[in-house]
Amino acid sequence: MNCNLELTTEGLNFYNVNLKYITTKTDKYDNEIVYYAILNDNFEDMIKEVSTEMKTPYFEGKDNYVLKIKSKYLTEAQKICGTATVKMKSYSFEEFNGYFINDLEIK
Repeated sequence: MNCNLELTTEGLNFYNVNLKYITTKTDKYDNEIVYYAILNDNFEDMIKEVSTEMKTPYFEGKDNYVLKIKSKYLTEAQKICGTATVKMKSYSFEEFNGYFINDLEIK
C-alpha cells in the first residue's frame, strides 16, 4: 500500500503509513522515544515534497526510514505495528524550523 502526503498550512499529514515498532529508548533528556520502521516503498518519493531545510521526526535508517516520537504522546496501544495516519505540525524555535508529530492514529 502506498502512503499519501497532504501539505497543510499547519504542517504535514501522512496517510496509510505502514509502521513496524522497533524499540523504545531514553534520550539524554530522560524522554522516552519510540521508534518505528516505515515500510512503505514510496515514502522516499513522498518526502521529496518536504523542504530539506526543515527538521523532521523521521530519518533514513539502515534498511528503511525510521519515525521517532516521544512516548508521552502515545498510548500503550499505539506502541504496535500497523497502518497509521501521522499528523505533524510545524514549529519555529530560535534558529530551528521543523515538524513534530502531534497526532498518530494506528489502525
